[in-house]
Amino acid sequence: DGIRDSSVTGVQTCALPISYELLIGSYATFLMGASIFQYSLVISLMMLSMGLGALFSQRIRLNHYLTFLWVEMALAWVALLAVPLMYISFSLNWATTPVVILFVVLLGGGIGMEIPLLSQMADSKESLPAILFSDYLGGFFGGLAFPLLLFPHLGFFSIGALLAVFNSWVSVSFLLDRKSTRLNSSHT
Repeated sequence: DGIRDSSVTGVQTCALPISYELLIGSYATFLMGASIFQYSLVISLMMLSMGLGALFSQRIRLNHYLTFLWVEMALAWVALLAVPLMYISFSLNWATTPVVILFVVLLGGGIGMEIPLLSQMADSKESLPAILFSDYLGGFFGGLAFPLLLFPHLGFFSIGALLAVFNSWVSVSFLLDRKSTRLNSSHT
């Protein structure tokens, strides 16, 4: 059922954006201080980038399933590289803020494409509220998981790697689910 599949994928993918925001914001604060500035920069720029990603997703004429898969894989790589490259730029006394901005824009753009792509893949327009609910529920879980589970037990580098693995897992499970759905529909 398309609504359920999109909702499950929505919860899986949407637990990650808030975790990305918290990871980038907290690591930028750790490196450069000015916590209110860093979090404000990350959150506001992430929101703008998400909006731009959503707009960009409307222009994509490729297969939405394949595009979603590529977006998820790209987000996994960006998550994996963000903290180490922020650290390198800081340790080499390069301008760290532009590196933070780059990763926020890349993550936000990809995240902004997720919900529109999921809704375009859904079987009906009525699935949008379920997808949005999944987005908000995933944000709730991700927002709690970061300070309660991830941050106390893992370092910044490990959290970035774990989020990348989770994003990759979402991609692979999405691909396998779509493959089995196609196989099942071709046999009926």
